[in-house]
Amino acid sequence: MNQTPQADPWCYREHSFRAADAAYKESLFAVGNGYLGIRGYFDEGYPDGTPNTSAACFLNGVYESLPIEYDESAYGFAKNCHRIIPVPRQYFEIELNGVRFTFAPEQVTDYQRELNFQTGAYTRTLTWQCPTGEALEISFQRAASHLDESAARAQLTIRPLNFHGTVTVRSVLDPSNSSLNDVDDPRKGGTIPAENWLRQAEHHASDGSYYHYRTRNSGIDVVAFMTTQTDAAEITSEHSEQRSAHQVSLNVSEGKLSRVISTVSYTDSRKHAGDELLNNARRSAQQLAQLTHDEFLTAQSKALRDFWSTADIQIDSDDGAQYATRFSLFHLFQSTGRDGLSSIAAKGLTGAGYDGHYFWDSETYIFPFWLFSHPDMAKSLLQYRVSTLASAKQRAREMGHSKGALFAWRTIGGEECSSYFPAGTAQYHINADIAYASKSYFQATGDYAFLKEGLAELVLETARIWLDLGHSGEDGHFRIFSVTGPDEYTAVVNNNFYTNKMAQEHLRWACELAQILLSEQPAFAHELMMRINLQETEIIHWQQAANTMYLPYDNDKQIYAQDDSFLQKPRWDFKNTPTEKYPLLLHFHPLVIYRHQVLKQADTLLALLLAGDDIDPDTKKRCFDYYEPINTHDSTLSTCVHGVIANEIGYAEKAYDYYRTTMHLDLEDTHHNTYYGVHTAAMGGIWMGAVQGFAGLRYASGQLSFRPSLPAAWRSLSFKVSYQGRVIAITLDHQEASFELCSGEALTVLLNGKPLHVEQSLKTASL
Repeated sequence: MNQTPQADPWCYREHSFRAADAAYKESLFAVGNGYLGIRGYFDEGYPDGTPNTSAACFLNGVYESLPIEYDESAYGFAKNCHRIIPVPRQYFEIELNGVRFTFAPEQVTDYQRELNFQTGAYTRTLTWQCPTGEALEISFQRAASHLDESAARAQLTIRPLNFHGTVTVRSVLDPSNSSLNDVDDPRKGGTIPAENWLRQAEHHASDGSYYHYRTRNSGIDVVAFMTTQTDAAEITSEHSEQRSAHQVSLNVSEGKLSRVISTVSYTDSRKHAGDELLNNARRSAQQLAQLTHDEFLTAQSKALRDFWSTADIQIDSDDGAQYATRFSLFHLFQSTGRDGLSSIAAKGLTGAGYDGHYFWDSETYIFPFWLFSHPDMAKSLLQYRVSTLASAKQRAREMGHSKGALFAWRTIGGEECSSYFPAGTAQYHINADIAYASKSYFQATGDYAFLKEGLAELVLETARIWLDLGHSGEDGHFRIFSVTGPDEYTAVVNNNFYTNKMAQEHLRWACELAQILLSEQPAFAHELMMRINLQETEIIHWQQAANTMYLPYDNDKQIYAQDDSFLQKPRWDFKNTPTEKYPLLLHFHPLVIYRHQVLKQADTLLALLLAGDDIDPDTKKRCFDYYEPINTHDSTLSTCVHGVIANEIGYAEKAYDYYRTTMHLDLEDTHHNTYYGVHTAAMGGIWMGAVQGFAGLRYASGQLSFRPSLPAAWRSLSFKVSYQGRVIAITLDHQEASFELCSGEALTVLLNGKPLHVEQSLKTASL
């Protein structure tokens, strides 16, 4: 790793331009607010030959549906792919003496850009030496608003260094929709035909311009409205088929600052009625435009303070962990939907990778961070799943289940979009992952109202699928057949340990939830059971299946087997696989990979983390020792899990190495695909590594427990936990653990297995 610690832990900075890094830096410097995401592109474009850049803006949950074309299809295959739509974006043009500013490295000095985690602003500054001799200091700044999720604001500041004269500035609203595509890499997003992005209306005027588009198949309407302000000149409008622009001619003086500010607001028909789209977009843009830029940034800072007040992790170290951790948590804040209609995509709102799809990442890797920092955000992720429950029921029928619900492996609107079922639909564990998150949420919040608003129905309907997938054999064990676990280098197997273990947890939770409702909310419980035709005998069968769930175990190796056949396969020939052949999925046919003992990511080990409280440490250690050497970590979801488990079993150096690998994943583009979006699951893994790993937080039993073990390179670790209406501040070093109740009633936690009563006065215990 060559990443050096940055001086300011509240900013991500770049001091020089490298064309080879431009594409992935667009992802890193992206700004967003949960609904709106804007890549960190250069307004003026890039030097010729700069590879893979994608200047784009996205709206969370806005997609087009395109038919999936199969040469050989079969019943139940996914029919359509949802693809996130790049929507109209704003940028500035600068012209001096008839010369338009373009980024030519030989003409640019004093270059710097930063992403500020306290204001949410992306700022780029430079000095342009115009070929005609003039020098102009330029600053571009943009931010997605945290006052109004529909709006973004951009400011251009210019200062002449050696001349007086006229500078022409255009603020452009560009409706072209383009994104990266690479058919040879399944991790990358596809393109959307221009004819599927239908222009419905447009208007171009100096006091505001807009475009109204509709997606051909998904039928989602989008309006983008732009308004521009400046104190120094008259604004005129110009437009063509390709773009709309507001133009100002600035009379500038040496040393004097001039500013142009544009506000763009977006609305879509999922949230607003068609006849209100334009009015809402115009109103949002005009209201935000009334703020001075200083007022806007002050309001941004307040919103970010509210976020950091419980989300921040403070690390006293010299290894760059502080800013890298804040960088990751800030991106989760920018990309997570808050409206109950959207979730967080594998690439967030920073790129079109994976077509903008939501996966199990949301609940398994990102949800815990939100649950323990801002539970309302965790709730919004579950509300999204509740909103797609009807689609999950329909998918269950398509898959031959007469009742119950099966969530899509990858989707935006709820429909299954995975065209490769062995590593898609076969991952039935997504039902258990969502149910696990629902149980964690209920334990942490006691939110009975949400149970009645759809969460209970979700848990019960998804639990029904397991009895269809499995069977109780003559030996009394319940076995689950033909599924794929988290490890996508092993597919369509019997008794995947992770799936069986998580299904067991799901069934137990469904039975427990049914009893809670029957006991404490009997009227609602009976109404729900009648509505979904759930009999008490079915619940009894769930309990029986959970109690007799088969968990494959190898007596000779004394480890849990990943599935019935995994340990009988030959090991992958790692010694003779050159580095350039990784990731394996890009260089070997899936069947070649499936025939070997080789892992893409944590599978059995993940089950030991999520549902392993009843498994002894020695067994966990043997499992880690067996599975770690055969894991390629080709998935970015893998190293964080290994780090947490390594810490739990006493492998301190490995735990720290895995944490550093995870924290550098996007910052150094170690998987060479950050250019089509950051890896939000790995960013959730940063929180997991610090809080579940080094602080040893566990919560599956319904009681908070901690087993701290800080890396030698860290002097201390501090963070807060929201739990059951309380906020607890925790500080750890190598000798002591301190707990303080910031709000709520006193409670008891476990520290290294011993009860510790936490109240408003600081409670310190030796480690």
